[in-house]
Amino acid sequence: MKLVKLTLLIMVVLLFITACSSNFMQTVIGTNESKSKRDYAGKVNGHTITEEEFVRSFMGHFEGFTVRTNRKPSDEEKRKIYAQTWDDIVKHFVLIDLFKENNITTTMPEVMDSLLTNVPRIMKESPLFNEFGEFNYYLYEKCLRENDPIDLGWLKADYYKYKIPLKKLKVKAYASTDMNPDELKDEYSFYYTSVDSKVIYLNPESVKTVVINAEVDAYYNKNIRKYFIPASCDIAFTKFPVIPTDEDEENARFVADSLFTEINSGAVFSHLASKYSMHGSKSDDGSLGFVKLANLPTNVVKAINKTPVSSFTRPLKNGDDWSIYLVEDKTKTMVKLRLIRIKPRAGDKAYAMIDEMMQNVTELSKTIGSENATAEYDMQAETAKGLTVENDVIPDLGKSTTLIKQMLRKSPGTVLDPIKHQNDKAFILIEVTDSRPSSYVPVETVKSEIEDTLLKEKKERLAFEQAERLIDSFKGKRIIETAVKAGYEVIDMPNLTYESTVHNIASTILIQDILNLKSDNTSTRPVVLEDGVYLGYAQSIQRPNPKNISLVRRELFERLSSEENDRFFDTWLEKKISDAKVVKWFNDNAFNPE
Repeated sequence: MKLVKLTLLIMVVLLFITACSSNFMQTVIGTNESKSKRDYAGKVNGHTITEEEFVRSFMGHFEGFTVRTNRKPSDEEKRKIYAQTWDDIVKHFVLIDLFKENNITTTMPEVMDSLLTNVPRIMKESPLFNEFGEFNYYLYEKCLRENDPIDLGWLKADYYKYKIPLKKLKVKAYASTDMNPDELKDEYSFYYTSVDSKVIYLNPESVKTVVINAEVDAYYNKNIRKYFIPASCDIAFTKFPVIPTDEDEENARFVADSLFTEINSGAVFSHLASKYSMHGSKSDDGSLGFVKLANLPTNVVKAINKTPVSSFTRPLKNGDDWSIYLVEDKTKTMVKLRLIRIKPRAGDKAYAMIDEMMQNVTELSKTIGSENATAEYDMQAETAKGLTVENDVIPDLGKSTTLIKQMLRKSPGTVLDPIKHQNDKAFILIEVTDSRPSSYVPVETVKSEIEDTLLKEKKERLAFEQAERLIDSFKGKRIIETAVKAGYEVIDMPNLTYESTVHNIASTILIQDILNLKSDNTSTRPVVLEDGVYLGYAQSIQRPNPKNISLVRRELFERLSSEENDRFFDTWLEKKISDAKVVKWFNDNAFNPE
C-alpha cells in the first residue's frame, strides 16, 4: 500500500510539473507586463506568473501532500506548501533560462533511448508494471511507444523538459567551474574516501519520561491556530432551469425557416453560420469537418443522403433545436458538413413562469424547508455541508467565497435571493440549513495527540543530550566501550562511503560528517534522524591522494554527471537560484494564513 501511495504521489508531482512547465512556457513568457500587478502573483527573472498559474501550482503541491499523507494540511503545513510552491516556481524559471543560455535542447529519440535503456526506479517499482514481483518490460515499452494501455506521456514530457536537459546542464556547469586544485581534491576525496567506522544509535523510545498537564496546556496555547475551527454552514440548493415555452420554440423554427429562405436566395452559408448559429462550430463558420454518418441522428442521415454535394438540407428538428446542414463532400462512410443550429431562446413568459415557481418554493420553504418544498413541486434539492471561506466550492456554482461569506452571516432557514446561473439559462435557490460560528477544538479532545507529540519531542531531546554527554565525556575508543556498556546499539560499518545508509536511511548529514572527520579514532557530533539520534565514529580513514589534477577533474566530473544526487551541481544550482530576481505581488494571506 505504501508503494502504491508513493507511486501515485510521484506521478501526481510529475504530472503537475509537466502541465505547469508547458503552460508557463507557452503563456507566461512574454506576458504583457503593463497589466495591473493584481493580475499577477509575481515575477522571476522577468517572467511573469499570473495568479491563476500560481494557484494551479499551489494546488498541485497541495494535492501531492494529500496523496502522501491521506489528509489535509494544517495551517503550518500550508505555509510550508506555499513556500515550496514559490521555491519550485523560481527553480523552474532559473532552469528554463539556463537551458536557453547554454543552448540545451532535447530530442524525442534521446528521451526514448534513455527511458528504454535505463528504466526509472518509479516505473520498476510501480504496481502498474509488476506482476508476481516481476517487472513487465514488454508492457512498459508498449506504453512508452504507444501511450496505451497506460499513458506515459507525462513521463516522456518530464524527461524531455527536465531530466535530460538537466544532465546536459551538469556537463556545462562542470566545464565552467572555477574550482582550484585544492577544492577539486576535496571534492574528489569526498566521493572516493572509505571509512572503517561505527555508528552509535540512541533510540528515543528507550528513554523514560512523562508529559504533565501544564506542558499540554502550554503546547495547546502556543499552537492554538492549529486547533481553529472556521465558521461553517450547510445549505440546500435547487437548480431551476429556464425552459423555453411553446412560443419560444415556434420562434426558433421561424428563425430557421428565415435563414433557409436567405440561403435559397443566395446568401453565403458560412457567413450566416458565423453570425447566427448557436453551435460551437460558429467560430469556424459552421464547419464540422468530416463526420461519420453512423454518428449522426437517423433523420439527419436520411436528409443528407438525399442532398447532393454543395447543397443544403431543409431545417431539421433535433430535440428542441433546428439544424440546417451544408453538404461539402461525401465518402463511403463519412460526410463533410457545415452547420447552422438554432436553439429556442427563453422569452419573458418563460422567465415569468420560473420566477413565480421560485417565489412559491421560497414561501413554502419558510414552513417546511426547501428540501421538502422542492419535493412538493417534483424537484429535488441538493445539499452541501461544511462550507467555509476555504472550503468554498459549491456544486454547479464553483468557487463561491463571497457568497459563502454572506451565508455565514445568515440564520438557519434563510432563503437567499435566486442566483443567475449558466448564462441565465437557470437559477439557483439556496437555503442556509445550518450554520456554526468559528471555534476551537477543545483541549480535552486533542490531549492524547498533544501528549504523543510532546513525548516524542522530549524523548528525542533527552536522547540527544545523552549523546552529547557521551562525546563530551569520553574520547577515542572509550566512546564505543561506554556506549556498549550503556546498552546503546553500535552499528559496524567497516567500509562506509558517501553512498552508505544507516538503518536503511540515506542520511546525507551523518555520512558527510563521518567522511569529513580529519583523523582516526574521532567522532562526530550527534545527528537527529527520523528514527532517533546517531553519532559516527571513525576507527580509520582511507583517503585517496591524487596527483594528476587534470585526471582528477575528468574522473570527478564524469562520475558526478551520472549521479542522481550531486552535491557540487546542487550547490552550483542553488547559487543560480539565490541570484534570481524574484518579486512577489501575490496576497500571501490567501495561502499563507496567520
